[in-house]
Amino acid sequence: MKRILLFSLLLGTVSFAQVDSLKQMLDYYPLQTGDYWEYVFSSYDGMAPWESYYSAYSVEVIGDTTLTNGLQYKILRRIDFYPGYDSSFAFERIDSSTSCIYKWTYKSYPGTYQDTKVDSLFAQPGDTIVASWEGDPTNSYERTICQSIVNDTVFGMPAQTRQMRSWRSADYVTNYSLAKGIGFLNEEDSYDFGDSWISLVYAKVNGIEYKEKNMAATLKNRLSYYPLQNGDFWEYRVDSYDCDTTGPCKEDTSAYSVEVIGDTLLGRDYYKTIRSAHLYPSRPTLTFFQRIEPATGSVFSFNPEFSNGVQQADSLFAEPGDTFLTITKAPDESSFPFRACCVYDTSDTILETPTQIKYFQEFPMVIDAKGEYSYTLAKGLGLYSFEDSWYQGNSNTTLVYAKINGKEYGTKVLVSVKNPPVVPIVFALFQNYPNPFNPTTTIRYQLPGVSHVDLKVYDVLGREIATLVNERQTVGSHSVNFSANTLPSGVYFCRLVTGIFTATRKMILLK
Repeated sequence: MKRILLFSLLLGTVSFAQVDSLKQMLDYYPLQTGDYWEYVFSSYDGMAPWESYYSAYSVEVIGDTTLTNGLQYKILRRIDFYPGYDSSFAFERIDSSTSCIYKWTYKSYPGTYQDTKVDSLFAQPGDTIVASWEGDPTNSYERTICQSIVNDTVFGMPAQTRQMRSWRSADYVTNYSLAKGIGFLNEEDSYDFGDSWISLVYAKVNGIEYKEKNMAATLKNRLSYYPLQNGDFWEYRVDSYDCDTTGPCKEDTSAYSVEVIGDTLLGRDYYKTIRSAHLYPSRPTLTFFQRIEPATGSVFSFNPEFSNGVQQADSLFAEPGDTFLTITKAPDESSFPFRACCVYDTSDTILETPTQIKYFQEFPMVIDAKGEYSYTLAKGLGLYSFEDSWYQGNSNTTLVYAKINGKEYGTKVLVSVKNPPVVPIVFALFQNYPNPFNPTTTIRYQLPGVSHVDLKVYDVLGREIATLVNERQTVGSHSVNFSANTLPSGVYFCRLVTGIFTATRKMILLK
C-alpha cells in the first residue's frame, strides 16, 4: 500500500495496471540490498603491442546512502577476483517516476561529481535514450536505443530480456542486455582496435539463486590443480632413455626443484616468478614466469623467445574430451604448436594423499615435428608427472616431494645444489656509478630472461649519442662502461629497452 501511495505521489493518479507495469519494468534492474551478481570479463586490444586480458568480479548491493545532492542511492561494492581481490564502490538509484537509472559519477567537465542518467527502463523497441557521459555538453552524450524485448532462456529458465545498443561515436559501440528479474546480463564493447565482453555467471536476486554453484568456489576447486603461490615448492625425479645418439644407448637419472619465489610485472600482467634448480647433476639455475587467468582457467607462460612473449601452457577448466592449443619445446629446442587433450579425470593417491588427477596428451600440429607428450595434474599438488616420447628415446618425470601452502608431501631429494647462482627475478636498470662522472662511468642492468637488449645514451635534446649494447643477451646481471671523453659537461640519459621493459636513468657529466 505504501509503495502504491508513493507511485501516486510521483505520477499523479495512476491505475493498478500502470503500477504493475512499472513494477515489471523495474524488475529488469533489481537494486535491493543483498542482491548479488558474478561476472567474467575478457578483452582484446589490437593496438601494438597486442594484448588480451581476462578477469572475474562480483557486484553486491550492500546498503543505502544519501549524497550531497540530497538524493538517496544504493551502495554497490565490486570485488575483483583477479588479480588481487580489489574492492571498489559505486552509487546508483532508480527514479521511480521515470524509470531512469542514475549513477553518481565524476565529470571531467566541469570537474565534479554529478547525478548522471545512464539508462531508461521505460524504453520500448525503437525508443532512444540520450544519456550524459563525461559531462561535456559539446561532445559527451551517449545515445542508447532499445532494439528488442525478447523471450529468452537464462540459466536454463525462461526469462524476458531487453536488447540495448549504445554508442558514443561511430567507432565506440556497446551492445548489452537486461534480464527481467535478474538484471544486467551481458555486454559487448567494440572500439577502434579492440573488443571486450562481460557475461553473468551467477546471481542471487531477492533471495533466489541463478546458477547452481558459486563461481568463486568453482574457481577455487579448479585452480587447485595448479597451485602457484609464493613459497610453493616441488622436487622431481627424471629417468631418461636415449638411443638418438652416436654410440650405445644412454640411461640417465637426474632431479630438479621448482619454487615460486615472487611476483613481477611483464607488460600489463603480473606473473609469478619461478626458479628451477637442478639437484643433480649440477647445472645452471633457470627462471621462468607463469600466470593463471581465473576467469578462463588458462595458464600462460612468458618467454621472450616467443613472438609476442606469451603462450598458453595449460587449461585448468578442460574436461575429458576438451582440447586446446599450446606451444611446446621439442627435444631439439625448436618450438611447435601442440594440440592438448584432456583424456580423463579420475581419483588416485599421490604421495600418500587421496586426490583427483587430470591426464592430458599433447600432439604436434606440425608434420615431422619431434615428440609426443603426456602429463598429469594432481588436485592440490600441481604437476605430478610428465612423459616425453620421441623417435628413439623417452623421459619420465615424477613428483617426489612438494610443499604447498606450508604443507609437506612426499620425501625430499637428498642431494641438493650448493650455493646456486643468484638469478634476477625482474628487469632493472641501475643508476650509473659514479654519478656525476668524469669521463667514464659504469652502467649496470639485469635480465630475468633471455632478451634482446638495446642500451643507448641520449643528450637533453633527445639526440642519440652512443649505442652501448644492441644484441641478444642471457639471463643475469650485466654491466658496460661508458666513456664521455669527447662530450661536453651536461646532463645525459641512458635508456634500456628489452621489448617488454623500458627504463631511463639520468647521468651527469662534470669536467
